[in-house]
Amino acid sequence: MSPRPRNNNDLARFFNASADPFYVVDDDRRVIYLNEACAKWLGCKPEDLLGRECRYTSIETDDYVQAFVNSLCPPPQTFAGEAARAEIIPPHSTEAQSSARVALFQPWSLASSDGFGVSAWLPPRDFLERDVVAATRAVEESARLRAQTLRIRREAARRYSVDRLIGSGPSMQRIRAQIEVAGVSKARLSIVGPVGSGRSRIAQAVHYFRPQGATTGSQSAESLALPLVPLDAAVLNAELLQSTIRGMVRAAKSAGQASAGTLLLTDADRLPADAQGELAGFLKLVELPLRIMTTTTVPLERLAEAGAFRADLAAWLSVLTIEVPPLAARPEDIPPLAQWFVEELNAASPRQLAGFTPEALDRLATYAWPGDVAELAEVVRTAYVRAEGPRLTIDSLPARLAYAADARSHEPIAPETIDLDQFLAEMERELIRRAVAAAKGNKTLAARLLGLSRPRLYRRMVQLELEAAPEEVVFEEADLSGEKDGRDG
Repeated sequence: MSPRPRNNNDLARFFNASADPFYVVDDDRRVIYLNEACAKWLGCKPEDLLGRECRYTSIETDDYVQAFVNSLCPPPQTFAGEAARAEIIPPHSTEAQSSARVALFQPWSLASSDGFGVSAWLPPRDFLERDVVAATRAVEESARLRAQTLRIRREAARRYSVDRLIGSGPSMQRIRAQIEVAGVSKARLSIVGPVGSGRSRIAQAVHYFRPQGATTGSQSAESLALPLVPLDAAVLNAELLQSTIRGMVRAAKSAGQASAGTLLLTDADRLPADAQGELAGFLKLVELPLRIMTTTTVPLERLAEAGAFRADLAAWLSVLTIEVPPLAARPEDIPPLAQWFVEELNAASPRQLAGFTPEALDRLATYAWPGDVAELAEVVRTAYVRAEGPRLTIDSLPARLAYAADARSHEPIAPETIDLDQFLAEMERELIRRAVAAAKGNKTLAARLLGLSRPRLYRRMVQLELEAAPEEVVFEEADLSGEKDGRDG
């Protein structure tokens, strides 16, 4: 007896009865099915998600429901027909309280149309450890980076109100710890690092820092309303600086606030001398209800030692210092940053890419990054436009990265050194050989051709190993003219 065919209602009842979360996304990346277990795991209503378009990005929007939908987006390569495995992290999932699950994605052709869909099954965690799943495709690098980047970004956004403090290496861990110290303190802060390294974002993180456990009505929440005013120090003069500071203080007094906020002087190492004097006068004479932060490429105190900056002002502005190493010095942060920039582009574009191939990530890791993080963002934008598949490949990268890699593969030729004594001795050997050959072996005649006495020629030939030394050589014999050779040998 043949089995009874099942209709769509039968399948819906089957999947709804399953304890494992399961959902389906069509080729327009719209959620077209969501079982009850999946809705329960997410903690939302299925009807809120159905029909919504998802995007492969960890950039969360103000639309909380859209953030849920985006967390379900399959890796872009599944829409090119590849099965995949990746971690799904709902918006409410944090490092401390994680509800993340690994999903197995499978593309399917839809017989009823020319389109296709991608199903996602979230099996129990113990099932993932069995041998049957060990044979399935492991989570690829871009999916792993996406999950890592999302966790770091969420923690940064929760703690610092800034989401680009991406990186898990020792340098970024140290910077996060320093941000916490500087965020609690109101001391003046100098952020030192290369142009393009994200110094202003660190200043934002300090200004908007919220201690753990802070509530909406706490002092840290109140500080979110305080202004952060950036000024380019290179174009400041004493008058503009004075009017800005006075304006911020007056605004704070009018609002009944104890603090006027934060003045951020970017590239403070280029602050003109008259503005330096004006700022030093403010700090010397008045207890400002204003926090001042600076960004510099060189520590101000080092500039002061060289006579290029006011020493007293350098000390006042550098009570706390955060040093940002160049991107090339922390290659472990390049892959998550690159993935972050890809997902920023995914959030703003109908096009969705998974991330970089391992070969492309290797190329990024070995580049010198003279433009630091800002240059990495520009490279990712270029590669995003040039990519032809669901991943950004090594061919998508700008040509200058290939040229740099090619230059590194050819070791520079060491400059040739010349041993002058050896060079002159070889020239002398050649001249003596020619003179002896021209004189047909007659050393007396060869000595005349060279303008030497015969004893001196003989002595040089022994020294240059052109003649074997006898057991005893008389160096003061007379030449043919009967005169002594008084020149030094």
